[in-house]
Formats: sequence, C-alpha cells, structure tokens
Amino acid sequence: MINKILEDISTIDKPILKVMKIGLILSFVFCLIAVAILSIHALNPISYTTYEIGTLLFKNGLFLFVDFFMCGFICDKLRKQKI
Repeated sequence: MINKILEDISTIDKPILKVMKIGLILSFVFCLIAVAILSIHALNPISYTTYEIGTLLFKNGLFLFVDFFMCGFICDKLRKQKI
C-alpha cells in the first residue's frame, strides 16, 4: 500500500508538482516565522498574546502543508481521471 502511494506521488504531473512545491515551501516559511515568534516569547514572555499568535501561525502552517499536499494529489488524480 505504501509502495502504491509512493508510486502515485512520483507520477504527479510537473505543473501540479511545481505548485505543490511552492505551497510546501510557503507553509514551511510560515512555520519558521511561527517558531521565531514562539522563541521570542520563550526568551522574553511579554504577553500571552505572542504565545497565542505563535501557536496559531504554527497550526495554520501545518494545515497549509497538508492542504497543499492533498490538493495537489487529488488534482492530479482528477486530471488523470482515476477517481
């Protein structure tokens, strides 16, 4: 089953793969910004708001990561009419 998933990922069309890579890099940068905010809060806890902003940004970054991956995978399957 894992081999089938890896095979499907390796056969994704180039334009969809390009959009997926850009989205994954964008979400990774989003998570890095969130980690920077959380580290600022850990070193200098000014207010609870910085913690909330950092955690919300990190959650959204992870959600975007999964979203870009799954949407790219599904768009490729729809394009090839396998669903």
